Amino acid sequence: AGPGWDEAFGRYLRELECPAAWPAAPMACVGFLLCEAIRCEYEDEEPRIRDECEAAIREREEDAKRRDEVWALCEAVGLERARFADSDEALLTLVSAAARLREAAEAEVRPLSDDRFPLGFTTGDARADEIARLLRLLYLLDLRRLQDSVNDILIQAQNFVADPKTNTKLGKVGR
Repeated sequence: AGPGWDEAFGRYLRELECPAAWPAAPMACVGFLLCEAIRCEYEDEEPRIRDECEAAIREREEDAKRRDEVWALCEAVGLERARFADSDEALLTLVSAAARLREAAEAEVRPLSDDRFPLGFTTGDARADEIARLLRLLYLLDLRRLQDSVNDILIQAQNFVADPKTNTKLGKVGR
């Protein structure tokens, strides 16, 4: 700094009404300048900062509401109530709850009436018709499980394809 720098800087601090004296307390002066800069920046950006804070608060409230809903679902299906560090853990818990609900739905025993599950043909023997109806439902259940597996594979493939990595060495995007 030049020969008049200390004097000019001290005058600048006095104009800003800095409570610390320059050069006797340099750290206090720097701290004051930082606080002053933050105050000025806040005054200039107050509406944007307020909007961002309100949005963050709303998001936390929505996250808390979703967490409570997931906990209620977990309790309803008999899963242990977990603390979520991130959305992936909440998603895994939801998947576990869905699997538990699917198992419970499949385990339910319902009478196989001809009205609810028409066979489409008759053998002439009520017992054989009932067995054929049961075999048809088991076949449909296998198809449903197969479709669920195909859906899971498609989701995994879409996640893989939709998340490209950029390789700057090769100069292209993709894996």
